[in-house]
Amino acid sequence: VWSLGNHDEREGFYRAMLGRDTDLDAPYFNDHVIAGVHIINLDSSTPGSVGGTIEPEQFAWLETVLTTHSDLPKLLISHHAPMLDLDDLPMEWESLCARDTIRLQEVLAGHNILGIFSGHVHFDRISNWHGIP
Repeated sequence: VWSLGNHDEREGFYRAMLGRDTDLDAPYFNDHVIAGVHIINLDSSTPGSVGGTIEPEQFAWLETVLTTHSDLPKLLISHHAPMLDLDDLPMEWESLCARDTIRLQEVLAGHNILGIFSGHVHFDRISNWHGIP
């Protein structure tokens, strides 16, 4: 499962990893079922920015894809983790922006989410975000 980070360039990724030569600036998001787990891969990379966002088209897709494979638990991949402290806006550089963190919480509510894998902050940590590891 490939996922883009804030140092990756979408055009280079598409050309080198997927052999794609159209829509080279589009976010890369997809889903797979692996070993009985529905893996949902979001593109939180924001060209030219350190912090992360999830574009409206991804949120629309996420709302739909969460209803597929309804019998399977979900595992999300997002390079930027949701903000853990919405009152500390100067720290948006290390996570999803506050707006998208709030929206993600709303979209995920009521779904069987096993966890969210993120990697942006360069050190190991485990957090519990609204009941989601």
